[in-house]
Amino acid sequence: MRQKAKYGVFKKKVKDRLTGKVINRYCARFYDPDTGNVIKTTTLLVSEGEDKGEYVTSKGVAVAEAAKLLGTADAKQTDNPLIIDFLKDHWAIEATGIKKYREENRSYRYLKIAQTYIKKWEIELKSVKLRSVSLNLIERIANKWADAGISGRTINGAVSVIRIPLKAWSERNRVENPLQYWKNIEENTRKRGTLSIDEIKKIISLKNPSPKALCATLLGALCGLRLGEVRGLQVSDIDRDKMLIHIKHNWVCKEEGIKAPKCSTKKKPRYRDVPLPKVVLESIDLLLKIPHKKSSYVIFNNVHPDMPCSDSISTKGFHKILEDIGINGEEREKRHLVFHGLRHTFVTLSRLTLPDFVVMSLAGHKSLTMTDSYTNVDDKVIDFDKARKKMDSTLAKAGNA
Repeated sequence: MRQKAKYGVFKKKVKDRLTGKVINRYCARFYDPDTGNVIKTTTLLVSEGEDKGEYVTSKGVAVAEAAKLLGTADAKQTDNPLIIDFLKDHWAIEATGIKKYREENRSYRYLKIAQTYIKKWEIELKSVKLRSVSLNLIERIANKWADAGISGRTINGAVSVIRIPLKAWSERNRVENPLQYWKNIEENTRKRGTLSIDEIKKIISLKNPSPKALCATLLGALCGLRLGEVRGLQVSDIDRDKMLIHIKHNWVCKEEGIKAPKCSTKKKPRYRDVPLPKVVLESIDLLLKIPHKKSSYVIFNNVHPDMPCSDSISTKGFHKILEDIGINGEEREKRHLVFHGLRHTFVTLSRLTLPDFVVMSLAGHKSLTMTDSYTNVDDKVIDFDKARKKMDSTLAKAGNA
């Protein structure tokens, strides 16, 4: 089999802008040794001697200069790197040049997950170039993983690590996105379990529970706060006059520090207010009465007052609360009761008394259709006092049943 040429030189006639004379300049084309496709064309310059930096004007010098460039960055196609290198650059924590093409609300934890997926792709796409990625290739790998028992959720997550940057790259280079017709694999996602009103009442009635775990659990179940919002909740966010919680802060991990709630952007933070039931305020007051170093956080850190509580409050603390009301580990696993499921409990309880669009706003949710139209709902539309009283009333009725 004849070996494909790695490069070639050719003469190009151009008109000198100053003199108007037609002059010869030499260029080089470099080829992909595997496919024979042109990967880059460049005008040749003299690299050494008195004429260094001048345009090459003879074929002999052109051949010599092209040979020197072979294998250097000047001879490589910069927009067709290995797909793995492309993904690592895009999802790097310290990404710079391509960072502006990435959505600005990518959290540190999200990037770490993306890098985990890239390791899976390294096995399958080790020598594949960016422009060689195709829908058939990705579907073949996805089917292989599915046959091996990998969940649809994991496969879809791995594909998104390629699909998201590839879409941005395609738009930037005005070329067809090879994965635009990708269809996610069906996910058999297990629903998170919810607590009943009676179970919440039992939690409220516990004798000597962990004040931090109790407060965190009630903030999730009765106010709909995410774990990051529970950890980031500031004492100044508690509005005792209006009986509201102003949700403005979120703490996911130390690397990111305190930030705005989930789905916020620099231009549009997604702050929201939620009613503050009396039992939740009592749990907050109980916690704040405990002697501790001065801290701005409601659920404070005993050792580091400038940081919130550990995220173990969502596991050890929450699990202990469940055990105290008679839900052991086996039942917890069977019902899939996790801390984030407390938000599901909040939505379920709220929908008993409030319109769906109000619940959606209180929970900070978005939908594909109408939710964005209601994201600006504020206290002029929501009767927070009425919502709080209804929540308190529902809990009181459950206790008398």
